[in-house]
Amino acid sequence: MDVKRLFGENLRKFRKEKGLSQEQLAEKTGVSAKHIGALETGISFVSSDLLEKFAELFDIPVSNFFMERTEILPNDYSSLMKELDLIISQKMTQATNIIINETRRAIFSK
Repeated sequence: MDVKRLFGENLRKFRKEKGLSQEQLAEKTGVSAKHIGALETGISFVSSDLLEKFAELFDIPVSNFFMERTEILPNDYSSLMKELDLIISQKMTQATNIIINETRRAIFSK
């Protein structure tokens, strides 16, 4: 695959994962939305300065922009871990509430 196209597809993927529009990404990185569109379609190629801004914004290594989708695991794992953390937190809250209610019942029923 063409490097510019690969970069563009990954940029679009990371932008959407972050819930940003092209306009919002452009504003956060100091470029035009038109330039973001040109990068995502492989028409233009990223400068090293802008690449570093993207990596920092998305909190990923620069190399992730140049990997095939099947090779990019950290973000996928990161998303799964966030979901898992949320589920665990919810279950812990439920369990804590059950323990508190049972303790109150035991104390006040005497």
